Amino acid sequence: MFLSVFLSKSQTASIIGYTVAVWLTMIACVLNLTIYGIPNKIDKFLYVIPSFAFSRVIYFMAKRCGYGYCVKGFHDIDEELTVSLAMIFVMSLVYLLLALYLYQVVPQTYGIPKKWNFLWKSQTPSPDEEEEEEEGPEVEYDQTLEDSDAKAERTLVHNIDKEDFPRYPLIIKDLHKVYPSMGGIPPKVATKNFSLRIKSGEMFGLLGPNGAGKTTLISMLTGMYGPTSGNAWIAGNDIKTQLEIV
Repeated sequence: MFLSVFLSKSQTASIIGYTVAVWLTMIACVLNLTIYGIPNKIDKFLYVIPSFAFSRVIYFMAKRCGYGYCVKGFHDIDEELTVSLAMIFVMSLVYLLLALYLYQVVPQTYGIPKKWNFLWKSQTPSPDEEEEEEEGPEVEYDQTLEDSDAKAERTLVHNIDKEDFPRYPLIIKDLHKVYPSMGGIPPKVATKNFSLRIKSGEMFGLLGPNGAGKTTLISMLTGMYGPTSGNAWIAGNDIKTQLEIV
């Protein structure tokens, strides 16, 4: 679970999975039989790697049984075996908590990552942070390609008072999405500085040819993809910082 936070491709996950599950365990076993053979003790920093703590437990128990007195209870184990057992449980909890936390803050293929301090800080940004987020990176585009209706809609959106946002079911302000280059394919602009406001009781249809950016727009509004710049509000709730409410 911890490693999956940093993996997005199944092929990479398979390689890392086999490396951790098989090769790292084999290395741990070899080290137990050579460098860290009894009476030598394992270096403490190796306890944070689950394979080493686990293999150490197996090594101790196998060694005991090999000499005719197998471990039959906690009263039979010495200090190092106790530490090894304890570290298996401790590190499993540590890696689990790290995985759950990092999955929220490390950018993934889908979803919008939270800020690193989301556990102890309100996700509602201050006015200064909000203004900074709205501005985002500056995006250049040819405004001459916009018709008068699109320009008028953008002006209306920019003139809406922040306190009036909850009155609108949907406000989209300069929402822009660029898919990064991949495999020699140049970056793709999917949604270009889109602005829109929908009034309460209004029925709206989103139309356009293939590749116009309809699916990308909906994906950004629902939190599947994060916008490159711009923002949107669903009933006054920010899609970047209040996605759970959205």
